[in-house]
Formats: sequence, structure tokens, C-alpha cells
Amino acid sequence: MTHHFIPLSQTHLIALANALLDNIQKKQIAYYDERIPCRRLAARSLRALTILAGGFSVLFPLLGQIDGHAFWLALGCQPLANASQVASPLTLSSCSTAFAALLLAFEKYYAHSGAWMRFVKASMDLQEAVRTFELDWPVLLLNSQLDITANQRALQRLHTLRETCANINQAEFEGWQHAFQEGMAYTEAHKA
Repeated sequence: MTHHFIPLSQTHLIALANALLDNIQKKQIAYYDERIPCRRLAARSLRALTILAGGFSVLFPLLGQIDGHAFWLALGCQPLANASQVASPLTLSSCSTAFAALLLAFEKYYAHSGAWMRFVKASMDLQEAVRTFELDWPVLLLNSQLDITANQRALQRLHTLRETCANINQAEFEGWQHAFQEGMAYTEAHKA
């Protein structure tokens, strides 16, 4: 059986291209771009808090060596009259270390840093696919009226762009799936 290709008019090719570009830019790229700031904030905040908690876990015992009253004054607190009511620097250090470990576990489970990087990469890859298409498209569109083979190439280029974007989205989904499974495995291995 022979398949006959009916060439599309430039109007139809332009309409298909515009619909595809609209979907890529307003839905796919926008999806990632909307989520990047939240993941970036979460990743940076968790890192900063982890570093601070780790730093305090080292500082508390050092400050505690100075003098009980001086320790609390250095923290900007009024020393209590009854020192037995105050947590020891070693206790504070242990709490700070535990908090840092909790933050690390939280990042390991939710993988904000990895998601942030995956979203940035997917957005950039989609934008690059669109830019490359926009460079190819005018020539393909112009030639599409000359012969049926050029018309087929223009249509194939639209199909290639759609497939490229689908592959980028699939790769991001597989990255999320891997991170999620890794987080679940970590949780299972470290549950109490």
C-alpha cells in the first residue's frame, strides 16, 4: 500500500508551529520556571541552616569553656541566677548536631537541591530546543512551498521538536523518580 503525502499549506504549518511553541513556552517551560524559585529557596535555606547548626554545635562547647555567665552573655542572654536551670553547652551542642542531622535527612528525603538543578536544566534544555527550532524554521517554511520533500522536512522538524521536548520532560521525570526512590530507600535504611 502506498501512502500519499498531502503537503500542508504555509498557513497550516505556521499554525502547527505556533501551537507547538505556545505549548512549550507557556506550559512546559513555565512549569519549570514557576517551580525553580521555591526549590532554590528550600535548597539554600536547608544548606544555610545545616551549616549554622553545625557551626553552633562546635561553638557551644568552646563558649562554655569561657565561663558560665560569659557564655550566656556572649549569646546575648541574661544569665540565670540559678545555673542549674540552664542547659549545659554540651547539651546545646548535642541538640545543634541533632538539628543539623535532621536538616540533612530532610534534604536527603525531599531532594530540593536535586529538584532545583533538574528544573533549571529542563527549562534551559527546552529553551535551547525552541531557539534551535526558531533558527531552522524560517528556511524550512520558505522551502516548504517549493516541493513536497521540503514540505515533509518542515513537518518532520515540527515532529522532531515535539519529540525533543517530550524527551527532556521524560528525563526530568525519571530524575525525579530516581531521587524519590533513593529518598525512600534512605528513609527505610535509617528508620528508628
